[in-house]
Amino acid sequence: IAELHGGEPRRVTDPAWEVLDARWMPDGRHIVVVADAEPDAGMRRFSERAAAWRVAVDDPGEPVILAALPGGVAAVRPSPDGSRVAVIGKDFPGQPSWADNHLHIAEGNATRRLGADLDRPVENETFGDLIVRSSGVSFAWVDDETIVAQVGDEGRSVPYRFDVASGQATPLLAGEIVSNFIAVAGERVAMIATDWGRPTEVYAVENGSMRQLSHNGSDWLEPFRRDPVRHRVSHAEEHRFDTWLVEGCDAPRPGPLVVQIHGGPHAAHGPTPWLEMLALADAGYHVLYPNPRGSSGYGEAFAKAIHGRWGEVDGSDHLRLLEWAVETGLADPERIGVMGLSGGGYMTTWLLGHHPGRFGAGVSENPVSNWVSWYGGSDLTGFTDERFVGIGRLPEDIDAFLAASPFMAIHRNTAPLLLLQSEDDLRCPPEQSETLFAILRSRGVRTQLVRYPGESHFLAGIGRPDRRVDRLRRIVEWFREYL
Repeated sequence: IAELHGGEPRRVTDPAWEVLDARWMPDGRHIVVVADAEPDAGMRRFSERAAAWRVAVDDPGEPVILAALPGGVAAVRPSPDGSRVAVIGKDFPGQPSWADNHLHIAEGNATRRLGADLDRPVENETFGDLIVRSSGVSFAWVDDETIVAQVGDEGRSVPYRFDVASGQATPLLAGEIVSNFIAVAGERVAMIATDWGRPTEVYAVENGSMRQLSHNGSDWLEPFRRDPVRHRVSHAEEHRFDTWLVEGCDAPRPGPLVVQIHGGPHAAHGPTPWLEMLALADAGYHVLYPNPRGSSGYGEAFAKAIHGRWGEVDGSDHLRLLEWAVETGLADPERIGVMGLSGGGYMTTWLLGHHPGRFGAGVSENPVSNWVSWYGGSDLTGFTDERFVGIGRLPEDIDAFLAASPFMAIHRNTAPLLLLQSEDDLRCPPEQSETLFAILRSRGVRTQLVRYPGESHFLAGIGRPDRRVDRLRRIVEWFREYL
């Protein structure tokens, strides 16, 4: 606790706790926190043991647990009258990465899920470098019987109204919107959001529509703006998946195409394009960016489909996307490129190695290439097990770890590959790119490794501006040379 008039901050939780969220209770004498309270809490990430606790500010005493979920609590908000709390967290034990976060009410010793028939994450899982996103979870009480929370739905993120008594969830808006933060004052709701191809702005939500309040983020992009078109692609395995198309400037049909693959992989693309998509479109390339199986916002079964089968299942969707692009007359099959960041970098190098000859060039940024070294070298140490990739544990299942690692097949690739690597990336450390670089160079494949000093995993969105510009230029120049 820090007093406004100054003085030393005072700790009110046990130093061994891993605290994830904190909110004042209405009485001003207590704080409700989300924390893992076990002795080894600091050594675990995404802990299923995290729960909501009430802590007294002036006389700490024994904390009181208010809510716990089988898969852990991620965030908490006390009701206006302080009689109960709302929490967002996972329902599945072990906190598997494919499981969605859901909204629950804690009343007494029990929790009750709101929107129980809503097979969607109660958070924004859509990423992009034009999307301001500090956390995917954003929700607030309107009154003691109503909560507003953002819900991810097929690439969008829309504020929903949750009725506490009935549990019913109702969208407040429709359209190609990605909301990132919600604020409530009385009956009024405001949000930070992107609207289709525009960057982030502040909007008021009023009677089923949105009124723009700020104009700071979108004016600079207006001359370069392109509104993507959503398409739905059918797969032989009787499912469909979304893809968005940014048409290339003066690009022929069929013409050169770049497929941009999102990371996660339990995340999503949406109606707001990334800057590299706009840059490539301006350079004359069509850009497709899909939500294959494994993506969030299409139901937990859709996300879980790749569990234990990374590369195989989502890779099948990406190959079907290429077929669709050629069948519809969009793409020249001899001029198709692929790129991705993080999990998208994983899939880029997986496709290049397992399906040589399908792509003319690739760009892989901060990828995972070797699950064995990533297991202990990433800031997600130990999370590679059944919760995330679904391939067992080390060392017993090392064969499965190797089989799922792109570096094991990259020697089959013949397409020029640009590797972009942030040197201070703790999620996907440099050796993941260096391994790919060394293998390809030893076989005479055209490859280049660019290292960005002092940059972290998401250079694309929060890196130093001159390096973000350098990144965009290198991507465009690479495809211009090899496609």
